[in-house]
Amino acid sequence: MSDGTNVAKVSKEILNYMRRYPDAADTEEHIIHWWLNTGDDQEAGGVSRALKILELNGYIERIELPDSRVVYRLRVAQ
Repeated sequence: MSDGTNVAKVSKEILNYMRRYPDAADTEEHIIHWWLNTGDDQEAGGVSRALKILELNGYIERIELPDSRVVYRLRVAQ
């Protein structure tokens, strides 16, 4: 599977999870290990790229917490 195909697949999995659980918000690490149920470090780069693409396309928000952790969630309609 090419990297682009993998990123598209991971993006779809993340977005599907968020749509099933619209109140979900989590760190990249937890998305990798809990939402996608993978501990594969090679896939972690694909998850980072998928999160960036979803954010750039307006599907999700990147929220920096006061303790400097970053969580991702569905974009809140305005």
